[in-house]
Amino acid sequence: MISGSKSTYSKPTFSAIVQESLHSNQAEHQPVEIKQGTHLGKRVVYFNAEDYFVNLAKECKLTIVGKFIRGKPPMEDIRKSFVSQFQLRRTPKIAYFDPEHVYIDFYNEVDYTHIQSKTYVYIDECPMKVLKWSPDFTPKKETSIVLVWVLIHKLPWHLFKWDILARIIKSVGTAVAPDQATYSKSRGNVAKIKVKIDLLKPRLDQIWLGFNRLEGGEDGVWLDIEYKGVPSYCNYCCIQGHLESQCRKKARDDRIKAQKKEAEEKEKKKLLKTTTHKIKMVSLKLREKTRSNPKRNTIWKPVAANTRKLKTKRTNRNSANN
Repeated sequence: MISGSKSTYSKPTFSAIVQESLHSNQAEHQPVEIKQGTHLGKRVVYFNAEDYFVNLAKECKLTIVGKFIRGKPPMEDIRKSFVSQFQLRRTPKIAYFDPEHVYIDFYNEVDYTHIQSKTYVYIDECPMKVLKWSPDFTPKKETSIVLVWVLIHKLPWHLFKWDILARIIKSVGTAVAPDQATYSKSRGNVAKIKVKIDLLKPRLDQIWLGFNRLEGGEDGVWLDIEYKGVPSYCNYCCIQGHLESQCRKKARDDRIKAQKKEAEEKEKKKLLKTTTHKIKMVSLKLREKTRSNPKRNTIWKPVAANTRKLKTKRTNRNSANN
């Protein structure tokens, strides 16, 4: 030890600690192809569709996006609220994204579905919209994938089985879970299922339940489909909660376009009026210049004399014929 120096205890850095596990994880995972290139003169990296939207996204299948509508509490308050407000099996990871959004990673399907099935949750009296995460998530566009309740009316009693229900409802969306009454078979007139649907796709109102009879021949019945808790979706601004016909952004943009078009029309009319006036002024000046030019009479006198001669000849011809 150097004289006069203090003894220090050196701990390994975080990067040193995780380095070994990172290398082992790389060996376990399927390699991802990343191509290097240029775009508009700048360096870029390219992923193929299967890796970007499927393979790499598997680790985020239990992720939701929280969007705060009116103010976002501090991150520590958001984390504490999830622990105190919701009965979860394990505390989720909550990460800051921007002043309005947070990422919420869950560790199990139960907790994920519990929160994902809600449209809004309140964190310290601040409403947070619950959105499904997707690989192409951007803050300006909300996802069109939502969880809603789907009711199948008059479903035959022997078909109240989860594996059967999930396949029956496949043409409507991806089945997530039944409600308690459907699961326990304590309600027989309707099967109620939480289903993941795309708001941009048309919704079925009936499903044909077909079957073969033991004595031969085909038969079937129409099953009525009902949806509960389906939010509106605007195709213009890509936001949940209203239709395109109710979109304030579209109304504002249309108003701006109309004002711009009206201004352009006024400018065209003004330009046309100015151009017409200039043409008239130039025409008047040319006339005045032509009249004041003595050469004009010299040029036009022979023409006028020839014109008179032609008229005289025609008159004489007509007289002779008569």
